[in-house]
Amino acid sequence: MGTNHTEYYFSEKDALELIPKMCQIYDEPFADHASTPTILTSQLLEEKNISTLIAGDGGDEVFATAEDVQFFHYLQKVPMPIKELLSKSLNSIKLNKLPYVKNHKNLPKKQHRLSQLLLADDIPKMIHSRNTLFMEEELHTHIQNYTKPIETSFDNIHFSGYSETVDKVIGSYFKTTMTDGELVKSYSSMNHLGIQLATPFLNIALIEHMANVPSSIKIKDGIKKHLLKEIAHQYIPKELIDRPKSGFDIPFSTWMKGILKDILYLQINKKRLDKDNIFYTSSILNIRDQFYAGNDAYKYKLWRIFIFQLWYENFTLSQTNKG
Repeated sequence: MGTNHTEYYFSEKDALELIPKMCQIYDEPFADHASTPTILTSQLLEEKNISTLIAGDGGDEVFATAEDVQFFHYLQKVPMPIKELLSKSLNSIKLNKLPYVKNHKNLPKKQHRLSQLLLADDIPKMIHSRNTLFMEEELHTHIQNYTKPIETSFDNIHFSGYSETVDKVIGSYFKTTMTDGELVKSYSSMNHLGIQLATPFLNIALIEHMANVPSSIKIKDGIKKHLLKEIAHQYIPKELIDRPKSGFDIPFSTWMKGILKDILYLQINKKRLDKDNIFYTSSILNIRDQFYAGNDAYKYKLWRIFIFQLWYENFTLSQTNKG
């Protein structure tokens, strides 16, 4: 097809070098798993003297890759009294008090998440409940002086009464995951090396036009991003497009057990946690210890706490230097 490709195998050595730098590149505790390979990509672009990158951010949201649309659609139709009864029945099963179950694959948290999902009265709340890692009740046990719910982007999403389920789903992701996650990852990773990022799918005219396209055309015969794929098929062989989606992921769980373990213990230990006085030390150490005892269900929580600690150390150091 006349294109040039570069393959690079992201190694443990790269991880050991890049992950501690994340807190400097992202001026916030940003824990997206795909951020490190994106940073590595920016370094490869700089080495090849490429100063502009065209990225596909926004394609899923504008052209519609809406996961579990039917699930959300049918869940909305279930009368709230029935969902409240199901939630109450689910909560009556005290999984967190059963010796084997309470630490098995995070089942009590999954139970609670499903309960909250049933009580959600609109699509944004459903997606929020489904994707929340630390439940509200947990925050009180982890964070000192935590008094009220933290407002998120989900709290400011509103749709008109005639909006279709697909539009509500992709609209929710547009205003949350993409805005607060994907674009932060892409732009920050490139900007720190002066690489200009272009995102043509986020052209305002295109967004406005696609917002008026019926969902039956956006997702047709079960094919997500139907319109975009039909256009792409004119230029790219169909077999290259119609493949399972593959993202930038890293074996962060394996690395936390291996090459990152020493760094992680420097960030998450009793002395450090007591000194910072942000978290309740025992609850955070429990997450760490559960993970290293073999309970992989805690890997996502531990990773986020680890990234926060790296960022907070850098933040306090920079504040000290300013003073």
